[in-house]
Amino acid sequence: MGTGDADDRTVTLRRLPAAWTDESVLHALPAKIKEVMEEYGELDGPPVVSTTLHSGTSATVRFKDQKCANAAVESLHGRDNRLLPRGAKWSLDYRPPNENERFWVQFASSPAVAITAPVQAAPVSVTEPAADCTICLSALPPDWGLRDVKELCAQYNIWRHHRSQFRKVSRTLC
Repeated sequence: MGTGDADDRTVTLRRLPAAWTDESVLHALPAKIKEVMEEYGELDGPPVVSTTLHSGTSATVRFKDQKCANAAVESLHGRDNRLLPRGAKWSLDYRPPNENERFWVQFASSPAVAITAPVQAAPVSVTEPAADCTICLSALPPDWGLRDVKELCAQYNIWRHHRSQFRKVSRTLC
């Protein structure tokens, strides 16, 4: 038995990637959902996939631990679901995802509300940082590494190879 009320451990996913819901691969969707959600913690049974005219294809999963469900909702809700190749966000023809190209992930017990994209911080204009300044970047995608951080910082002229340090802080989700 899991920790927390079942409603607090049950998560619904909508606006899944088109590549996952194509009719030719729909049979593999439960396994794909399970694979993605188990990155956040152990599930309390297999995902339940359903399709309706109103909400399209959706999946419901129940975690064994409420902390894991919280981590999944916080990490996935509003994230780009287009499965772009690594580095695509830096190409000239990149465009931000529209609302239907973002995961919708909420607790199953949450009332249905209007879905909006998460608020994104405005870019900060930096000309030259002080020699001993420290810049903390948070809420970066979990798959980002040193190269991605360098590319981001290069846009603002804040990366110095000889003085910069990169520490990836990993969160223990549960």
